[in-house]
Amino acid sequence: MELNAEDLYNNIVKKLSPKERLRLAAMILNELLADDEYAEFSDNWSKRDFHHLTAFALSQEHWSR
Repeated sequence: MELNAEDLYNNIVKKLSPKERLRLAAMILNELLADDEYAEFSDNWSKRDFHHLTAFALSQEHWSR
């Protein structure tokens, strides 16, 4: 049986304590950042970056209060 990210999360990760979930997230992010293929370091923002930031900011519930 091949697991996808959603299955893995629902069947394994959700059962971990919050501390272990954060530890797992840090391990994943640190591994991705160590690989230059996934990490793009730049001080320049593209139109796509601004679009993503705007969409994220407008989607946050706490802004609608």
